Amino acid sequence: MDRGIRAAARAHLYVVGAGVALLLLWPYIRPYEWSGPALLGLGVLLGQRGRAPDAVAPPGAWSKAVPVFTAGLLVMWALSLATGQLAEDEARETAANLPRRTAVVLLSTARLSLAGPGLTVEDLGSAARYRYRYTGLRRLIERNGRYYLLPVGWNARTGPTYVIQDGEGIRVELLPGTQQR
Repeated sequence: MDRGIRAAARAHLYVVGAGVALLLLWPYIRPYEWSGPALLGLGVLLGQRGRAPDAVAPPGAWSKAVPVFTAGLLVMWALSLATGQLAEDEARETAANLPRRTAVVLLSTARLSLAGPGLTVEDLGSAARYRYRYTGLRRLIERNGRYYLLPVGWNARTGPTYVIQDGEGIRVELLPGTQQR
């Protein structure tokens, strides 16, 4: 095992070169653009491991700290790119299956500034306790009395997400979304 790690460490420049090549090919490797910074970080770390035990290292902590810090930044960059890609995929799936999510009807004593594709507002008149009814919304999540809602015609790139705090003056009704036959 140790020999294998040493062999990989001696080849760290090839790993760094592959990472640089992937950075140059950035527009063409979507959705795997995270692999460039990941390989660069791995190559830098392998370069630290690849030093021979009897090699003379420059004095001071900088000789190891700077490459390890750089590798950490590169790995964090790769993780943030991968996380962003996962979030985009989740948004696309949410948009594709939005009508099947839990439907929400908002009733409010005051007019809310909500507008979006598929969202309808109905004024029930001044005699009603909750004068305004908003339909055409789907629940994304609910946390601590806050509802994160999407209009039925929501677009993953440009669509709004409404955050509604359940409380005085607002009533939230949850209904089943459309069912698959």
